[in-house]
Amino acid sequence: MQVQLRAFVYLSDVIRLGGRVTDKFIDDGDTVIAVETWASNQRGKNVMPGSALVAPSRAGRNSLEDR
Repeated sequence: MQVQLRAFVYLSDVIRLGGRVTDKFIDDGDTVIAVETWASNQRGKNVMPGSALVAPSRAGRNSLEDR
């Protein structure tokens, strides 16, 4: 994951987080998803652009419930 803090976020700001899948591919047998992320304030300014590579796991879908 990689993000950049590009602007100040003030106490009264309303921040909306978002993301979009930009690519899907296979890497060494694993499915990998590339994601573009952002955080926009109420003025529409992207204050935190970023990206991530995600490798979803099919095993243990309910593992959080078992804790």
